[in-house]
Parts: sequence; C-alpha cells; structure tokens
Amino acid sequence: MRKEHRMEERYNEIGKVDALDLCVLPGVLDDISITGCKVRFPVPVLPNMENEYKLKILVANNSLEMLCNPQWTRNGESGTEIGFKFLRSKDSPLLSNFIHSLQYEDKIASFKYSSSVAHFIHF
Repeated sequence: MRKEHRMEERYNEIGKVDALDLCVLPGVLDDISITGCKVRFPVPVLPNMENEYKLKILVANNSLEMLCNPQWTRNGESGTEIGFKFLRSKDSPLLSNFIHSLQYEDKIASFKYSSSVAHFIHF
C-alpha cells in the first residue's frame, strides 16, 4: 500500500465504485483519503462539477455510501478519472474508521521494515 502525501494522506486502495447518477458501469477506486478519492470509469464521463453525487464504494470488505463533489476530471483512451471531495455523509464515521485502519496498517508495516533493517545492520 503506497501512500501519496497531500493535505491528507491518500492510500492506494482498489475497490468498486457505483455512481449510477454518473455512469451505468462501475468505476474503480484508485486511491482514498479522509477528504476524497480518485475513481476511474471505463467509459467517458462528463460530470456536472457543481452537482453532488452519491458514490457507493466497496473496498476491503467495507461498503461506504458517500456524498461528494467532483473536483477535477481527466479523460483518456481508457475512460475518465475523476477526483471527488467527500461531503458529510451518513457513512462518514465508517470512512474515518477505515482510514484509521489503513494508517494503523501503514505504521505496522513501517515498524516491521525498520525492525528488519535494524536487525540486518546489527549483524
């Protein structure tokens, strides 16, 4: 799990995203943070940047229903990437718990790595 440093850490997590108001086909979650996410759709999508959209995010055995605003779009040959900003939603507490679990996993992985490096250097 690689994280990208921004105002809030973004975690590269893969999941399924349903956004029926935007696209009949599901999108793929590319990364997620406490404040937003990036989703790739397999076809061109043209969101109204002023609208709010409901995303149903299925990731790591979690189902999150989040209200959000699109912040940017990037169209390519393989579809459209959209960056979303999360708004206060009924599943905001679940999102917070999920992000905390990713932070914990990251700390554990970092500790294991630093311990193995220290062990290697010691011998």
